[in-house]
Amino acid sequence: MLKLIKRRSCWRPERQTPAEPLLQPESDRQRQQREERSRVAYKYLLALLLLLLSAVLINRFHILRNQVQDAADVLTPLTQLQAQLKQEQEQYQTLLNEAQELARQEVSLQDQFLANQDLLQEADQDLARQLAFSRMMAGTVEVKGPGVTLTLSDAEGIDYSTATAEDIIHDQDVANAVNALKALGAQAIAVNGERLTATSRLICNGPTILVNRTKLAAPFVITATGDQAVLLAGLKENQRLKELKDGGKTVRIEASAELVIPAFNDQALMDEAENSLKVRTE
Repeated sequence: MLKLIKRRSCWRPERQTPAEPLLQPESDRQRQQREERSRVAYKYLLALLLLLLSAVLINRFHILRNQVQDAADVLTPLTQLQAQLKQEQEQYQTLLNEAQELARQEVSLQDQFLANQDLLQEADQDLARQLAFSRMMAGTVEVKGPGVTLTLSDAEGIDYSTATAEDIIHDQDVANAVNALKALGAQAIAVNGERLTATSRLICNGPTILVNRTKLAAPFVITATGDQAVLLAGLKENQRLKELKDGGKTVRIEASAELVIPAFNDQALMDEAENSLKVRTE
């Protein structure tokens, strides 16, 4: 009984919820209006989205254009540097090719030099001999060697107060003897110790002969170096020397094993001859 009372005391009446009003069916007009409003809202939303997208794209375009311009400003000097680098590389390659070609030429010349070294040494020796010969012929160096001595003198016992031109030795007689020695290949010639050169002249000066500004008197001792046998044979067969001897003048031809022909030492005369040669060439 007690349990029953407790159960009853706990009982509560259930609350009744008010009944929801019944939904009225939507009319066609309302539905059309709602759809129209939805379409308009969709269009405005789409236009807004397109506007926002256009703004974003325009902004992005400006940003990209500025970036491209900045990149172009950076790339312009870089392009110039690349062009300059390319040009310098081409110049370097050209110089390298030239250097390689020069190196090949140098190697070729070295090979030719080594191959022709004997010829070069022989040419140097030949040049030295030619130089020595030229100096000897020019009379600028002393010459030693075998040769001949030719003595020309007036007739023995001549009385100069009554002597005629046929009794004495003239400058032409000495010149003929000198020319004969040159024709026979004499290397160096001196008259009374006075060295004859290509510019030397024998000039009659009264009873003397003027050679290189030096007065020489008889007897005239002509010394010449060269092939001794050829010089002796040629002088002995010389017709003019025979005529002098037949005319009573002294003509003596001797072989000399060692002659010393002094060098020409008249510097003033050499300078004069050099100046005269310059005037002729000009």
